[in-house]
Amino acid sequence: MAALVKPPALHLGIVQFVALALGARQRLRTPQPWLAWAAILLCVATFATIAHRHYVEHGNTFGIGLGGEMIRAQRFADTIGVFSGIVQIEWLSAGEWRTARVPVSGTGGTVQVGEGTRKVEGRGSDRWIAGVSGWQAGWGEPVTGRVPKPSAHWKLAVDRGPEIAGRTTTVVTATDPGTKRARLKVYVDRDTGIMLRRGWAR
Repeated sequence: MAALVKPPALHLGIVQFVALALGARQRLRTPQPWLAWAAILLCVATFATIAHRHYVEHGNTFGIGLGGEMIRAQRFADTIGVFSGIVQIEWLSAGEWRTARVPVSGTGGTVQVGEGTRKVEGRGSDRWIAGVSGWQAGWGEPVTGRVPKPSAHWKLAVDRGPEIAGRTTTVVTATDPGTKRARLKVYVDRDTGIMLRRGWAR
């Protein structure tokens, strides 16, 4: 079981072999330990084969390439529970960074950003924009084709992030493999999986 959770635990088989060689060499002449080691290797190899098949078909890495998993998971994290707060938006205009803070709330997968007649609502791939004449559809085109894995074009690294809004976070840094330059940082709530901050790496 240890090897299924963490494959490097297979080194315990080497420890067992050395222990038998030093203290009970006659046991190595019987089939039992060899059959047990073969069964363990077969189980781990079967699990690895299934895991690789899931990776190819669904992008599930079973903990390997955790950065891509976290980015994919945060897309659906807001469909569970209720949250509200303030989101800070930064953008570059005429060479200067500008900042705006707007309220945000989410309930059952519907997220609203802004207030009054300056508000945007989103659910899934649909977007609506509030104006003086009411709500208008922003876009509702479904995503077609298979969405590429986040790690398909970026090198992802996972590290402990700062505390944001009183929540502990994990930061995923996306680096351009060609230039070796960090381009994007995504900060994810460790408990809920909700993205709390996203910005260009500066």
